[in-house]
Amino acid sequence: FCPIAMNSALEKNVNLLKNLTGMDKVRYALSGSEAVDAALKDIKASCKNKPLIVRFTSAYHGHVSGVSFIDCENHIFLPECSQSSIDFIERYHYRIAAVIVN
Repeated sequence: FCPIAMNSALEKNVNLLKNLTGMDKVRYALSGSEAVDAALKDIKASCKNKPLIVRFTSAYHGHVSGVSFIDCENHIFLPECSQSSIDFIERYHYRIAAVIVN
C-alpha cells in the first residue's frame, strides 16, 4: 500500500487483513484490473521456478498493461467448477505460480 494515502480507516483495514491472512504486507489497488496487473507482475518477478499461471475460461480478469492474455504460453485455461480443473491443479501444483479466480 502507499503510505502517502494512509488514513485511520485504511490502517484499520490493513491490520485486519494482515491478522486474517498472516501476511506481512497488503497492497491496495484502485480497480480489479490494476490488482490483477500488479499480482501478475509480482508473480513473474518472484516465481521463476514455477512457470504456470492457471486461469479459468469463463472468467474476466480485467485489462492489464504488462501481460498478453491472448498469446501467453504459460497461462493455462481450465474450465470453471470442474473436478478436472482441481485434479490438474493438484497434479501440477509444483509448477503453478498462481491460480487466478473471480
